[in-house]
Amino acid sequence: MRLVITGFGLLGGSIARAAKRAAAQQGSPLHITAIDPSRHVLKTAQDLGLADEYAANIEAIPPDSDWIILAAPVAVNQQILSQVIARAGARTRLTDVGSTKAHLTAKLEHDYPKFTRFIPAHPMAGREVSGPENSAETLFDDKLVILTPPKTANKDDIDAAARLYTSLGARILIMDDAQEHDRLMGYVSHLPHLLAFAFVNLAASRQNGDVDYQDLTGGGYRDFTRIAASDPVMWHDIFTENKDNILAQLDEFEHILKDYRRAIETGQSSALKAFINEARGERLRLHPGSKGQIL
Repeated sequence: MRLVITGFGLLGGSIARAAKRAAAQQGSPLHITAIDPSRHVLKTAQDLGLADEYAANIEAIPPDSDWIILAAPVAVNQQILSQVIARAGARTRLTDVGSTKAHLTAKLEHDYPKFTRFIPAHPMAGREVSGPENSAETLFDDKLVILTPPKTANKDDIDAAARLYTSLGARILIMDDAQEHDRLMGYVSHLPHLLAFAFVNLAASRQNGDVDYQDLTGGGYRDFTRIAASDPVMWHDIFTENKDNILAQLDEFEHILKDYRRAIETGQSSALKAFINEARGERLRLHPGSKGQIL
């Protein structure tokens, strides 16, 4: 398989590692081309031996590639989309690993209705660190990859994308509605990241005295704010792309906070306990691997 990865950070590097593992297990040939505009990223990837070829320009995409995976931030992926499609060979399939899907899927359906071999994907496998030096071949193991195929896609290409991500260790869930994907991701990923960023901003802005507030933090603060260390460029793009859903969900969150505030202010002990118990029950329901299926 000839695999091209554009954007060779955490996800791109992890895809390369997982693909190498799969090729070794299957005894099948694999050639990886890493494309990234950053010389530092390419040098790091080369030092780690993550690919066979390294280039800074999309023009380096081989026309006989089997797969081109767009692994840059979502805004960059959309900027280079037309160039990448132009470089695709007659049998080349495309996919991406961005966290938002509605705009990309709509663009494919509207602007490229005859190009049916692009299957958008969203791996639920990120970390708060970035760069190929933090990549791992196990990053996708038992993690959910959501496919949001455009209406123009055909079953063979959808199945091929499912096989690709399954070979990396992932489970597959297909969502036909990309807008619903983005709405739900707002609740389970995008809004939590925004709240973590904002909470750290708040805590840092209230720093005073000789004691560094971070010296006083325990597991609760660290667990809640871990994702605030995430890549700022990537999350800027996600917040911008999914703006309407995030703004609506911020309004909903403010209403929930008002309910908690009212219960605390007025001493409504039973209401406060009910809110907490409901949240605790939902959190205890969370179980890795309970959703999705291997195709």
